[in-house]
Amino acid sequence: MIAYRLLLLLLALLAAGVLWQREQLAALALVRIDPVPETRTLVAEERYAEAADYLGFFMDYDYVQQDPRRPKRSIPRSRPSAPVPLTRRTSSRRASSRAPVMR
Repeated sequence: MIAYRLLLLLLALLAAGVLWQREQLAALALVRIDPVPETRTLVAEERYAEAADYLGFFMDYDYVQQDPRRPKRSIPRSRPSAPVPLTRRTSSRRASSRAPVMR
């Protein structure tokens, strides 16, 4: 009987710890991240694609778009090119097997 009470107490303490940790993580998720220092570090290391991807993720947020320190776009946006039509290739064997049979 005492073992069950200790097990129940341990389970209650574990549940309380999980709930407390959950609240702390929820509060940390609300903190704004400044992407400019990390972006500048990546550019200094000449990792341009990663820097563009990292900064691009944060550009959807208003606080980043309105930041006067954010890097300006130096390359003008161009129109997207027209999609290239895909052609379907079939082997001659498949094409002949699909031909209707004359009787």
